Amino acid sequence: MTKTETTLENELIQKMADSELAVLINSMNELRKSIQTEPTAAKIATMEKLKEAIARHQAAKKEEKPEIEPCFNNRNEVLKHLQALGYKVSKTKIYQDEKKGILRMNTDGKIPHSAVRAYVDDPRSGLGIGVYESDEKVKDITLKIKEKEFEKLCEQVSMARFQRERAEGLHIKISEYEAEIASRAAVFEAMLRQSNEAVADRIIIATGIKQAHRQLLIDLLNEALMDALAAYVSQDEIIGEVMGSE
Repeated sequence: MTKTETTLENELIQKMADSELAVLINSMNELRKSIQTEPTAAKIATMEKLKEAIARHQAAKKEEKPEIEPCFNNRNEVLKHLQALGYKVSKTKIYQDEKKGILRMNTDGKIPHSAVRAYVDDPRSGLGIGVYESDEKVKDITLKIKEKEFEKLCEQVSMARFQRERAEGLHIKISEYEAEIASRAAVFEAMLRQSNEAVADRIIIATGIKQAHRQLLIDLLNEALMDALAAYVSQDEIIGEVMGSE
């Protein structure tokens, strides 16, 4: 390494220790031009040191800048904000709670958003859990609402299916069913009574019973018929699907 290079390195190292970021960047740009003209191992090593110094300097500057939390400029803005969210709160209450330390205020008179959230959740404020409730509770409420909506939708689908099937004749009211059965039974009974008269005539011919006993024979056959119909009607089981009488 020549004397000139050694002197340049020492000067740059000194700048890294004492200079501001702009000076360091300017020095790095000058060194980059020198490397392009006459690259040497010493210059390249110095360039790396400059980069590291700039990186440290930038990191230090970043750490020096505290994160600024969003704030309400005064109590009145907090009042309007809470009222807009539906909380029943007055200007006097905000003032008193701030004096009691329930609502935290910065020394410059501003009130951080986080302080307002803590104020709402603080039992001493009397506001209860509101807009700032936890995400888990919000998710739970949302899930219950969705479940109710799903149940209602299922009921609507079932009712629509039932109405369609009823229109297709798959469902009838019990009262309509009983009326239909009674009507058919009356027709069936009349047919069987007429058939019993023919049966009685054949019995008379086959057995030689006197014609005077014909009506008695018919009455006996009809009585047996009524007993059979009564036994059928007394059955509890109904084949098919029926609905209430409403």
